[in-house]
Amino acid sequence: MSRYINGERTNDISATLSLSDERLLTGRAFIRPGLREDVQGLLRLDQLYPRELASKTQQWTRTISDDFTLKGQRMQQAAVPFTNAAKAIASDVNAKVVEVKAALQVIYNRDEFYIRTMHVALRSAAEQIS
Repeated sequence: MSRYINGERTNDISATLSLSDERLLTGRAFIRPGLREDVQGLLRLDQLYPRELASKTQQWTRTISDDFTLKGQRMQQAAVPFTNAAKAIASDVNAKVVEVKAALQVIYNRDEFYIRTMHVALRSAAEQIS
């Protein structure tokens, strides 16, 4: 949120969220250091002028509401590449798991490294113990 004071733009509050090429999500927030004192000063001054305070409060509320609505829409748009990347990673991991399962099944079926022989022997030993 920003406003103009004597023709100069002043950023009161800002927040950013970005996704880097390395898929690192970073965020920053900034609140102008003197904002609290400015608001307190307005409240003290506007005790004499409650209508102006009400008007400014409504204006601030409207501005904040509009800003958060816009930020929410932007966040949804910004999250699309992130969710697409997450879906692609999940799909890749799922494909790798299927490949590993298939490879292990082939190793078992061919009795490579005597895997099936050891499995049968362990099973029969466990059955004899039980």
